[in-house]
Amino acid sequence: MAAQPARPAWLRRPGALVAAAFLLSACSARPPAEDAARRAPIGSGVHVDVALDSHVTQAPVSGRLIVILTRREPRARFLEPDPVHPRSTWIVGTDVRDFRPGSDVELPADAASAPAALGKARSGMYRMQAILDVNGTYAYSGMSDGDLSSSIEAASLAPGDRRTIHLTLSQRYADAGRVDTDQVKGVAFVSPSLSRFAGHPVTMRAGIILPPSYDSQPQRRYPTVYVLPAFGSDYHKAWTAADRGILGWHEGILARERDSGKEMIVAVLDLSCSRGSHEFADSANDGPWGRALTSEFIPYLEREFRMDARPQARLLTGHSSGAWSALWLQVNYPAYFGGAWSTAPDPVDFRDFAGADLTRTPPDNMYRDARGNRRAFVSGPNGGGRAVEDYIRQGDALGGLSQFASFDAVFSPRGRDGRPMRLFDHRTGAIDPAVARYWEEHYDISSLLARTWPAVGPRLHGKLHVVVGAQDTFGLDNPVALLARRLKQLGSDAEVEIVPGGTHFNLYGHGLFERFWGQMYAAAQG
Repeated sequence: MAAQPARPAWLRRPGALVAAAFLLSACSARPPAEDAARRAPIGSGVHVDVALDSHVTQAPVSGRLIVILTRREPRARFLEPDPVHPRSTWIVGTDVRDFRPGSDVELPADAASAPAALGKARSGMYRMQAILDVNGTYAYSGMSDGDLSSSIEAASLAPGDRRTIHLTLSQRYADAGRVDTDQVKGVAFVSPSLSRFAGHPVTMRAGIILPPSYDSQPQRRYPTVYVLPAFGSDYHKAWTAADRGILGWHEGILARERDSGKEMIVAVLDLSCSRGSHEFADSANDGPWGRALTSEFIPYLEREFRMDARPQARLLTGHSSGAWSALWLQVNYPAYFGGAWSTAPDPVDFRDFAGADLTRTPPDNMYRDARGNRRAFVSGPNGGGRAVEDYIRQGDALGGLSQFASFDAVFSPRGRDGRPMRLFDHRTGAIDPAVARYWEEHYDISSLLARTWPAVGPRLHGKLHVVVGAQDTFGLDNPVALLARRLKQLGSDAEVEIVPGGTHFNLYGHGLFERFWGQMYAAAQG
């Protein structure tokens, strides 16, 4: 796809179906008993032991120790969870403190694991790798600077095995970093309000992409497109604008628009924080990110760069979590921004949140519908995919940082233990009605618009633009359809488009970026 939005870290390398392996087993003359053995679980006699090579560090290290086993062929240096084929990849994780070089750790029998206990994995040939997530960000964005890993090893596991798998952390991951260029500048700003909230300095970051004429026309001021990346991405997207992420359109469009004069500055904002994505919402747990953006960071950027500081010249766009954030900012600061162009936003109407209705009394169950069927979080080909329950189990094995943990941090009240209250019980899927009510009252965009429309409606004229695929991979077309009906009832002129055949990852062909760019530039002109 020519211009595919950024995928979550665990969706970046979706593998192809292993049809050849299936065909080989179906056509062979293997005896039934051998077939049964291959289908049998490996049992509880398999243990995992991880050593720390003294050549990779001289000091003790702490973090989340993760072991990944997969029956699929690795496609990169690091193994990753497979969202579409959940039982082809197994994850076991535990926290370690002061792991000393030259020593080893055996993962405890009760370590968090996904999609189930490791002993329930089918027998067969596995590729396996150990990773020590020292920064606590692996579940959000994959390997980061300083993380440790083993090499990828191969082993055949069979029923009744009583053995220990030995892996050694022998490699340190080094992030190449991002260096400023004539066109792309990195910005770091310590926020006074966020720092007061956290009790320590909190830095807001952005990657600023300057238009081609920026240096040659020093008197010119430019409209600014604020790009809000998807979950798993950050402001580094500014340096990979030619990649297949949400900025894949950047170079081509700016080159074509240079002569026509439709140039704008692109500011790629960083939505990542220690709990996932703060989504620029003022939160009881993450802090006042929306207020910090509008009252501190954007004014700072407008002083540092020649940005047109008129509200109509501040344009918002994003995909997935970034799309929700763009709508949230536009709705909550209707006179501050000139419009939001959102694609496949996270749930914008909590009557459908991953299939569950958070407004029901008594509440739905997050894992199963009224008929007892498992709710899907990711839809895959041929009816495959991943259930919410499986995704939660995976996130807990990786250390608890998942899309739902991020939602809890943004949307939930703070609990007595100082941590975000969970929307639902991770063991049973039972939704906490008080937390669900808090979510709906404070962060349901559709409900917020219904309650405040007389005041905000006139200030949102011509400013709301939403596009989603009719077959969105995460079912996000359903809450968008609910929002569209509510906006119509309110008399809004919002543009809401549900694209036939569209998924979460194929919306950006057929001129969508060019259309967005033209609409944003026109809005900035007034």
